[in-house]
Amino acid sequence: MQIQIPELEFSPWMRWDERRNFDGIKYPGVYAIAITTSDLSGRLFSYDHTIYIGMSNSPKGLEQRWNHFADGIRDGSHHSGAKRIYKAKKCLSWQEWDESVYVSAMSVPCKPSKLDYDDRISMGIVAFLEYYAFAEFHRHTGQLRPMYNKK
Repeated sequence: MQIQIPELEFSPWMRWDERRNFDGIKYPGVYAIAITTSDLSGRLFSYDHTIYIGMSNSPKGLEQRWNHFADGIRDGSHHSGAKRIYKAKKCLSWQEWDESVYVSAMSVPCKPSKLDYDDRISMGIVAFLEYYAFAEFHRHTGQLRPMYNKK
């Protein structure tokens, strides 16, 4: 059996407060976070701005993971990457975060709660895409990982 490697295609950057408009928000997927004073809205994804790469295989998709991230930015819990960001930047208010945080993502349509053959393969693809994003981050920036990832 030959496995076809999916192409990693991040969406254009979107402001954090506009993340609910992402078409694939209800599905699992991989995502990147940027924090910058530059306006990245609608700009093509770039690893240059990426400070965190993550994924979700949750039945509630990227939406649930992003909600955990938002909670972690507010109180330093719920999400490992958000905890590290919170500790480093806790002097900022949520409004300051909301104005400077951007997200880019790629979803993989599947139903994790179903757990049939095709959905398990799709969830494996999501995990693969996260590692693919780490490899591409390294290739583009020369750094092993974004500053707020620990692996």
